[in-house]
Amino acid sequence: GIATIAVNYSDAGQMQLNASFSGSGAEAGLVMTGSDLFVSRPAGFCVTASTTCTAGDDTCPAFTSAGTAFPLSLQAVAWQVDGDTDFCAGNSGTANYSASNLGLSASILAPSPANATGTLSPTSYNHGAIVNGLQSVSVTESEVGVFEFSVTPPSYFGYSLGTFTSAPIGRFYPDHFSDTSD
Repeated sequence: GIATIAVNYSDAGQMQLNASFSGSGAEAGLVMTGSDLFVSRPAGFCVTASTTCTAGDDTCPAFTSAGTAFPLSLQAVAWQVDGDTDFCAGNSGTANYSASNLGLSASILAPSPANATGTLSPTSYNHGAIVNGLQSVSVTESEVGVFEFSVTPPSYFGYSLGTFTSAPIGRFYPDHFSDTSD
């Protein structure tokens, strides 16, 4: 016999599903067993900071000075509905997701065009299994402006997860000014 079973596992990991059938009536004595592995992976990542600015331009309020460390929150999240594009709204975290060397990057939105793009540090982090799948990484951005921050996780049991980007974060402002006059 063949059976199709819809499985919804709201966390991440490689799982083994065991199934058995014990017949009755005309099928008394019939016993069928089977098992198979399946992978449940995060649907995406929610990337946030304490302050966002949907405008993404120079009208954004001051956030922090360039070069000052701030917490970037990265949450591996479960599937909610097909076509979901906002992983920060309504998706539960995947507590068992873990991976090493998730790439971090930043893209400047304002000013545009920018004279310099700055340097993000660190450029990767390790995501350990944690309640709600939420990691906080202390990062610095060396340049002023408004940025989007992205995370690119490595493949997960052979499945590519993609790249996930924050809403606009900033405005990063100068830490200080130097006088270069003689």
